[in-house]
Amino acid sequence: MTSDVNGLVGLSTGMADQCREVARSLGYDTRTVPMVFGGGATDAAEFARAGVEATTLLAMSTDHVREGLTYHTMNDTVDCIEPEAVEASLLIACGYILKKDREGI
Repeated sequence: MTSDVNGLVGLSTGMADQCREVARSLGYDTRTVPMVFGGGATDAAEFARAGVEATTLLAMSTDHVREGLTYHTMNDTVDCIEPEAVEASLLIACGYILKKDREGI
């Protein structure tokens, strides 16, 4: 994501683009998007506010922010988790960490 807190706090576009490159190298089709208004916020917003480079990997369609949302609701149960989304998220995060380690950052 390129913004947070209902689209009002900017996140690192560079970091988001690097994560997208990692995802592409792993065969995942991704895109960078701002947080939709009404979508709330993630932990990345507080990092960004503190001056720490941050982005958010969202493993669900932003179309579900309003309709069919289970995230952080009483319907947020294990059966709503897509194992493939968890696997992809972990692979992308690990790939990004390894990329930064290779760069010496």
